[in-house]
Amino acid sequence: MSFKCAISIGMTMEELMGVVIHCAVYAGFPNAINALNILKNVSELEYLKTS
Repeated sequence: MSFKCAISIGMTMEELMGVVIHCAVYAGFPNAINALNILKNVSELEYLKTS
């Protein structure tokens, strides 16, 4: 849900990926990979909604 909200207020995918990568230090690399996969899925869904 947070990714959808961030996209709706105008954050770019590059900015969101940067946030996830920055959080990898604190949350752990496996969690960051999961978050990037979720971000990919959300971005694909948002793209399908707009096209």
